[in-house]
Amino acid sequence: MLDFHTHNLNAPAPAIISLPADILLKQQLPDFRAGIGYAVGIHPWDTKDQTLEMLSPLWEAVVCTASHPTVVMIGETGLDALRDNMNVQFALFEQHIILSEQVQKPMVIHNVRSTHHLLAFRRRHRPKQRWVVHGFRGKPLQAQQLLDAGIDLSFSVHCHPATLQACPLNRLHIETDDSALSISDVYASLLAQRPSLSDKDFSAEIATFFPKNLAI
Repeated sequence: MLDFHTHNLNAPAPAIISLPADILLKQQLPDFRAGIGYAVGIHPWDTKDQTLEMLSPLWEAVVCTASHPTVVMIGETGLDALRDNMNVQFALFEQHIILSEQVQKPMVIHNVRSTHHLLAFRRRHRPKQRWVVHGFRGKPLQAQQLLDAGIDLSFSVHCHPATLQACPLNRLHIETDDSALSISDVYASLLAQRPSLSDKDFSAEIATFFPKNLAI
């Protein structure tokens, strides 16, 4: 099964690894591994005490690597209302949306208490590329708002059981994020809460997010 979002650089395939800023700044992606795709972007936490000008070298690195064939997603980007510097977060998020559309790759999104802003950006840009909010822990009503707007959800072990039950399987993804758990452990935990998860077609998910040259 696909680990949809992880920060573990040594994650087993198939997985989508979100690359940290220090690697992006080198503009040299890790060596090719079959079944491994990468996500490139600026995390909202990285905007702390930063201006857009100060972040420009990192943004340039994101832009330079975004078209690489092993990069399958843009992000992790997003909005976090518990962090400062929201104006910089807004500007950067918009830049990620535009880049996602330009390179025709989906976005993986960090969303903390910012759903109304996220939906406003969605309405304004009307993107063609898929958006996925990762590590979703919200209640069913919030989940339905995002799903109705065309935004997928990705879950790890900490999630609202009713939301997990309600999310359509073809809009549901599974991740380890920064956990030490394996994707099999996460899957087992979620399967115990929703047995119908066994019906999810992970091969179709891999085909959706991975070009043929990266798939197993």
